[in-house]
Amino acid sequence: MFDEVPGQEKVKEMFARALRERTLSHAYLLSGPEGLAKTAFARELGAALVTSCGGCGACAECERARRGLHPDLHVMEREGDVIRVEQVDPLIADLSLKPFAAGRRVWIIPEVEHLHPAAANKLLKSIEEPPDYVYFLLVSDRLERVLPTIVSRCQQVEFRPVSDAVVAAYLRERHGLDGLEAVGPRPGQDGRGVRAVSAGQPGRHVGGHRRLGAGHDRGPRRAAEGADRQIQRATGHLAEGGQLAARDRDQPVVHPEGLVARLPRRVL
Repeated sequence: MFDEVPGQEKVKEMFARALRERTLSHAYLLSGPEGLAKTAFARELGAALVTSCGGCGACAECERARRGLHPDLHVMEREGDVIRVEQVDPLIADLSLKPFAAGRRVWIIPEVEHLHPAAANKLLKSIEEPPDYVYFLLVSDRLERVLPTIVSRCQQVEFRPVSDAVVAAYLRERHGLDGLEAVGPRPGQDGRGVRAVSAGQPGRHVGGHRRLGAGHDRGPRRAAEGADRQIQRATGHLAEGGQLAARDRDQPVVHPEGLVARLPRRVL
């Protein structure tokens, strides 16, 4: 579980313990800089909640959940500039339905900062008092833009940037990109890069602006660009952790703010 997410060990441990002890809250807000695989993490957590195996990652049920084919795991993404009221209405109408194949139903809402205020107001009651079998996993790159009324109804978990070494190890172990190494700053650079020195391409900068787990391939692609895109999808902005002191890396920050302080933990 969570194998597709590099770093964030403390966050992983926290959720693994909550799953094991059946003490998950009804709503979480995963926040942090762009590119830290927060949505991928939410998908993995959602799969663990709706699968009978608890998210082993190896069975057919887990594969269906990861591919978005599980009837009790839903992802609501924005259409256009905002998440519209018309998208929220069906969600609210579906909340009363019992789980189809599992004991729980999960809604993942990436980019929750793009909720239209009217849509957010409609969601408030559902997030605050959902049915016992419903869980919300909200994700945001810009916490300061999320409506305070939404933040106050969730348990906030902060993702921290990871080090170059963690990114390099992840790419080696999960994507078979041998010879990756974290490099320090050169004159005139800030040291955030991870350089691929394999496949006859020394000095190629591993970076880009795609987020890990942000989506699937869309449309035909030229074979010559495939390797570069794979690297970009795998890393995104993960190398931003090079700017943080070691004591700040990979430490989860959980903020039981507002109403969360008064919300009891629910036994699954």
